[in-house]
Amino acid sequence: MSESRIDIAALSDEALVARIRAGDQRVFEAWYLAFFESLWRFACRFAPSSATAKDAVQDVFVSIWSQHDKFMVQTSVRAYLYGAVRQRALRYMRHERVVHQAEVLAEATGATWGMGMGGGPSQPDEFIEVAERRAAIRQAVRALPERQREALSLWFTHELGTAEIAIVLGVSDRAVRKLLEKARSRLTHVLRHSETL
Repeated sequence: MSESRIDIAALSDEALVARIRAGDQRVFEAWYLAFFESLWRFACRFAPSSATAKDAVQDVFVSIWSQHDKFMVQTSVRAYLYGAVRQRALRYMRHERVVHQAEVLAEATGATWGMGMGGGPSQPDEFIEVAERRAAIRQAVRALPERQREALSLWFTHELGTAEIAIVLGVSDRAVRKLLEKARSRLTHVLRHSETL
């Protein structure tokens, strides 16, 4: 006789949390299967790749199960999951975007240094200059406040519009524009300052 399937939708949030805290693996697996695809699609909006989005979702569930006896939810289970996956995917994205943005910005600004027709530096001094500039850009991006870094990454790396970024960050379109303006202003200041050094 086969075991009956667990209908996660039929469980209240309180019942689901209680059964997970009690270590009910069948409920946990049913919960994972019920939410995985929608969470993965959601994570794809923030993660650098589809595979990373999948890792973010799995990491959240592994983290929950590894401490299932302490599992608590302040809001709804659904809101908790989406929030946790968003945070995990953004963490992956932050790591990759710092490197990517530094390289892209260094290449874009390097074109104004008179290094030829888009080629790399040809003199030892130019190699040092490029390396120092890239390091300054990386440091400037890392030094941005978290919300500015998130907004810049969603705009620059993931090519989201301000309205989409506002939804992701849970702020107004106007607030996103301010975050982007401040981030660009800070980075421009750093780039101009590094040129005078």
